[in-house]
Amino acid sequence: MTIYRENNYLVVDCVEKLIVRVTVVCFNGDGSHFIVEGYTPLKINYYPFIVAFSGSSVKYHGKPPRNISGYITSHGTYSNPVEHPYVHVDGGLVLGVNPSEAGYFTLNIKKLIVVNETILMGGR
Repeated sequence: MTIYRENNYLVVDCVEKLIVRVTVVCFNGDGSHFIVEGYTPLKINYYPFIVAFSGSSVKYHGKPPRNISGYITSHGTYSNPVEHPYVHVDGGLVLGVNPSEAGYFTLNIKKLIVVNETILMGGR
């Protein structure tokens, strides 16, 4: 998953260019927030800080407001870690991301064939 700025918008997209469902927690400068759900590429208005979730992946963009602290999940902000994945913030800083992304992979699949309930993948 990747987040980038496009004019006055932020775009949450899948690195592999797949269409995936994402949940985005958007923060205003005063610390108020709301949640947006959709499919990639998801274009939203610009916010100073957002956290995007898709399955077990989490990414953030921007700097958190100074007046929020706790663990940001796809359901909001909590004082203790209650679910994974999350982003831990305090005093305008990101203290941790769980799980941290070690990398990503791309599948170059040109054809899928199903034979006797077995999926065969073809490339090149």
